[in-house]
Formats: sequence, C-alpha cells, structure tokens
Amino acid sequence: MKKIFFALIILSLAVTAQEWQSYTSMRNSNGLALDQNGIWVSTNGGIFHYNFSTNEFQKVMKEQGLGSHNTTALNLDENGNVWIGTLEGIINIYNQNAKEVENINEIFNSDKTDKRINSIYTSGDTVLAASNFGISLINANTLAFRETASKLGNFQTDFKVNYVTKIDGRIYACLDAGLAVQKINSNNIAAPESWNSISINSVPGANTISQVLKFNNKITLLTNNGVYQEITNGTWSLLALDDTELRKGMIKNNILYVSSLTNIYKIENSSPVSIYNSGSNQIADFIIGENEAIYVASANSGLIIHTDGNSEFIYPNGPVTNLFSSVTVDDNSNVWVGSGTDVSGRGIFRLTQNGWINYTAPNDNIPSNSFHKVFSEGNKVFFANWGFGFTIFENDEFTTYNTTNTDLIGVQQNTNFLVIGDVHTDNNGNVWFINSETISRKPLAVLTNNNEIIQFEFNNPRINAGVKLEHLVVDQYDTKWFSVRDEGLYYFNEQNTLSNLNDDFVGRLSSSNGLNSNLITSLAVDNRGELWIGTSQGLNVIYSPNSPTSRAPANIFGLRAQSITAIEVDALNRKWVGTTNGVYLLSSDGLTVIAQYTERNSPLPSNIIKSIAIDDNTGIVYFGTDFGLTSLKTEAVKPKPSFTTIFSYPNPFIIDNNNNMLTIEGLIKDSQIKILSVSGKLVAEFNSPGGNVAFWNGLDSDGKKVSSGVYLIVAYDSEGNEVATGKVAVLRK
Repeated sequence: MKKIFFALIILSLAVTAQEWQSYTSMRNSNGLALDQNGIWVSTNGGIFHYNFSTNEFQKVMKEQGLGSHNTTALNLDENGNVWIGTLEGIINIYNQNAKEVENINEIFNSDKTDKRINSIYTSGDTVLAASNFGISLINANTLAFRETASKLGNFQTDFKVNYVTKIDGRIYACLDAGLAVQKINSNNIAAPESWNSISINSVPGANTISQVLKFNNKITLLTNNGVYQEITNGTWSLLALDDTELRKGMIKNNILYVSSLTNIYKIENSSPVSIYNSGSNQIADFIIGENEAIYVASANSGLIIHTDGNSEFIYPNGPVTNLFSSVTVDDNSNVWVGSGTDVSGRGIFRLTQNGWINYTAPNDNIPSNSFHKVFSEGNKVFFANWGFGFTIFENDEFTTYNTTNTDLIGVQQNTNFLVIGDVHTDNNGNVWFINSETISRKPLAVLTNNNEIIQFEFNNPRINAGVKLEHLVVDQYDTKWFSVRDEGLYYFNEQNTLSNLNDDFVGRLSSSNGLNSNLITSLAVDNRGELWIGTSQGLNVIYSPNSPTSRAPANIFGLRAQSITAIEVDALNRKWVGTTNGVYLLSSDGLTVIAQYTERNSPLPSNIIKSIAIDDNTGIVYFGTDFGLTSLKTEAVKPKPSFTTIFSYPNPFIIDNNNNMLTIEGLIKDSQIKILSVSGKLVAEFNSPGGNVAFWNGLDSDGKKVSSGVYLIVAYDSEGNEVATGKVAVLRK
C-alpha cells in the first residue's frame, strides 16, 4: 500500500472571507424568558427572540458568538442580559444593547463527564447554574466564576442538579435523590457541611424533584408524583395532582401554575384546574403572562402562544429537524436535504433564496419521510429512500420508483420494503442506484432514458443476497463505484452496452488491495478524474480509475485512522473532508491540510460531519451535521465561460510579513496570469489553480517582494485567444 505523507500547513488563502452562516430548526424549544418587547426562546438550534409588536425574529447562534446551539437553560438578569446554558456546559451571556455574546467556559473545560446546564437563577449580582454535577456560583457583573459545589450535604458527589433557586436568602437545589438546602449563615457553598439534605424518601410516593417554590408561605415541591408541601420541618404532604409527573412551575398573583408533559394546571388552594392541553405538543417550559396568556416552549413545535382559547405556533423559518444526513446543491443554488432513515427521517428540506420549504409525507406526493441520500444533476434532484425506493424531483414534481411500479425486489423480511442505498447519474443521463439488502442478488440497477429499469447480478466477484450497499459514484469513464458494508469497494462498467452483459467490466478492491478499511464511508471523483475513498480508517485515492488494478490505492497518510464521513471537491479541485472530528480542507493533490474546522474554532455546531455539499456558482460550502447545517463562503467559484472583466482584492495590496495574498477573480478555466510593471516588464507568471480565482503572494519570479507601485494583471487562456487585464496598487511595508 502506497502511503502519502503530507504537511499540516494552515494557509492564508484557505478562506479569506470567513463568512459563516448557520441553518437550524428551532422547533425543539426548552426554555422561555419574557422581556419588555417580547420573549426569548432557547432551543436545540440556538436561541431566538420574538417581538410581540413587530412579529420579527432575532436569532443568536454560533456566528454571533454563542458557544453552542444545544441550549438547555435560559434566564434574564436585572440588566436585561440573556443567560444561556448549553448541553456542553458553556454559559453564554448575550448583551442585548451591544449585541455581543460572552462565554464562560469553566464548566465546559472541566474534567467532568456530563456537563449539561439544567437551570440558571439570577438575582442582583448573583448567578447560580445547576449542572449535571453540581451548582456553580458566578458574579453577574464581572462574570467571574466563583466556585462550584459538587457535593451537597449527604448526597453523593457530582450528583445531577435539576433546578436551583434562592428562597428567603437560601439556596435550594432539586436533585433526583432529594432536596439540598443551604444552611443559614453558611456562605461557603462548596463545603458539604453548608447544606441540609432532605432525602426523596421523605416525600411519600415521589422519586424525583424537578422544581422547588414557595407557595402560600410553604416550601412546595414539584415531583414525578404531584405537588407536595412541607407541613413541618422534614414532613411533606401531597397538595395536588397525585400520580402526575410535573416538570415546571411558577407563581403569579398568588396562584400556583404547574405543567405536566401535555397540560398546564392552575392551583389556588388544593384543587387543580387544567387551563391548557397541548395535545401532541410536549411542554418543556411555560410562562403565564398578563390576562392569563400562556407561553409554552414546546419540545416539537417551537413557541406556542395560547390566548382566548386559540393557539399560535411560532418559530423562525427553518428545516424540520437538525439532522442533516445528506445535502446537495442544484444548478439554481437550491440546497436539498435528506433527513434520515426510519424514525429519524423527517422528509425533504429545500433551502431557496426565500427560505426553507419542507416536504413531508403524505402531503407532498412523497412515499415516506425516510430520505437518507440526495444527489443533484442539473436541475434534477434524486432522493434515496429507506424502504420506499427512490424519488426524482423535476419540473416541481416528485416521481417515485418502487415495488409498486417496477419489478424491483426489497429485503427478505418484506420484499416490498425497498432500501435504496444511493443514487447517481452517468454521462448519458441514465440514473444508477444500489438496491441495499435485496434478496434478488441484483444490487445494482439503472433507470434508462427510455424509462426502463435494468438490474445487474454479480457472480465474479460475487455479491450475495441481503448485503448492505451504501455509497455510489460514477466517474468520467462511466464506471460505477459502490461499496458493500465491510466488503470494500466494487466497480462496474457496462461499456456503454446496457443490453450486452458479456462485455461488462467488473471488479472489487479491499484492504488486501491497499484500502485502509473494508468499511467504505464516502466516495468522490475530483476534477482530474481521481477517485477519493473515505473509510473508517482514513482516506485513499485511486489516481487512474480507468485501470484500478494497475496500482494500489494511495493512502493519504495525514488523515490516517480518521473516520471519514464525507468528501466533496470544490471548483479549485480542493477536497473538503468530513470526519467525526470536524472538517479538513485539503489541497488539490491532497498532500497539504489548508485548514481544519471544528466546533471549537468555528461556528460548526458539531464535530460529527454527516454530509458536505458545494455550490460552485457561489463558492459556498455546506456542512451537514447531527446538530444543524452551517455554510462557509469561499473563493472556490467555477470558472467563467469567457473573460468579461477581472478584478483583484484587496486593492491596495499590502505586502508585509503576514503572508497576505492577492485574490484575482473573474478567470476562465486554466487561465495563465502575468504580473507586469507599468513599463511592461514581466514581474511574475503563474497559472490559476482552477475555478474563477487565482492568488498572488506579492513575490517576483526570483521569490523577492516586489516594490511599491502600480502593477498590471494580464490573464489569458492557454491558446492566447482570450485576454483580460486589470490593475492593482501594491504597498510594500
């Protein structure tokens, strides 16, 4: 196996603009906070504010400074700052006046295993954060992290705290195991002896405590078995809602309001009255406003505002879910998304210039919501479904092919259950697809331009019935490359004779031939026709796919042992490689890491990259993850068909010791570029890397920095038939 060693070099030309944008679903909400203009909502896709007067949304996401989109707790302090806790333990403070976010990362950077923030309490300069391992005390003015209490009285160390608050100057903490109460005049909350421990066993019938309040001058507990009040010191009595699991509560006008999974109850004395039923919309949090307006954070429907018996469902335009299993971009720059298999599938999502359109079964003429792979060619979009065949979108219509209108055969348990692993087109417009787990032993099939389906059986090498086929790509020679789970990579070429099976070109590559692993995770063909193969143990490349057995696949050694999840090629022939540890941008030959992006150094919502798609018209790269979609604007735009005008930036171009690069834009394919002095002397000469742009480092042909002055840029095609010119002012420091 050939190994290619490469350098880890972060180059300045990787992405100079750094224009990031996040796209998430904000339907899974979990927290609410009212302010004077509207309401803040925390979700698993960031937070948003809804203005009651203007009906406008304001979103705060990672590109605005939010540490994570997985928000789990929300509150406002007396200055109007929004405090946000996250699944990862990051505490964010959003200043509404400055529109800036500050992060407190002490919990996030700790060595604790589970760092989720469950609730945040604010009062004056005091902020208390309840996490899955204790309580943290923070100064609201300085944002200084004071201390963390991880052992509360007799409860075990690092016990999950569901809720924290202050009542009559003392801290109360709700745990599954009971209630921890700060002792009077005990200021060192980190000391276990500063806490009284009330075991859950003293609350008859309860197993967990979700919240504590003071109602009718009595300490009141919300539990999984109703509302309890303290009668005497350490003695508890059921107040209401026996056998009801309660989640949240609040007191307004001396009335106690509590919520279960689907109901909100009003308790004035001990008789509860249901004032709202959410149906199938799970209640994660609620607030009772003026005139008993009800605001609900729903786990599946965003913000619900219920007034006068009517409910309004409110959330920003976005996809249905945050799982982006597969992403593609069509020729009109529409982004298409497959949401997943089986129960994780939520339909098809489409991002247009006007926002998101969501297609779901059975309303939009699609067979089910389990679309897990998408592919586009021109203005056609192809969708692989988990159980119901494949679907083509063309001329604003969906057409599905499955066992009801073809002779395709599905899986052994149910031959009508047709799992399509992947879809791709060849150079003649035929649609190729792989029939995963079919019992027919014909795993590869094609839908011809004549609307005929032809299936292919494999005997040498043999493909057995019922095996899982997962990834498919077609190269410039019309060879079909597809993977079989744990068996490596197969290739097939019918030699442009679909009806003649005798001249078919068939083979298989595995770890014995040089692949890093037999578990293939992604496939891509680059602009030079090379086949890039992602595996569970790194990246391989076949430089000559037309003769795959002539040499072993090369191993891109710098990504050895990385679990590759996605590969896409941009207009500059660079490789964007998704992994379970973020995204790598490789040079065109794959030997240099130009950049690496993770959830720590970029707005990526997760390091687990599910899919990558590139819009060559704009240079925008889309990263699908398990927690949302993020895009990055790059200079990798496809070349123009002919010269119109070229321009360069920055202009003036400053040459110093910061390795600045001049970007030259407006080029055609394989442009050659000359930098000339105003007197016509040749200063530098180079070729464009492909695409619409080229870069100049400010050095002459001898590798020396050029002098300050005005320089001419001359770009021309390889034949010298087309020429374009431009100017740039250079300042040498």
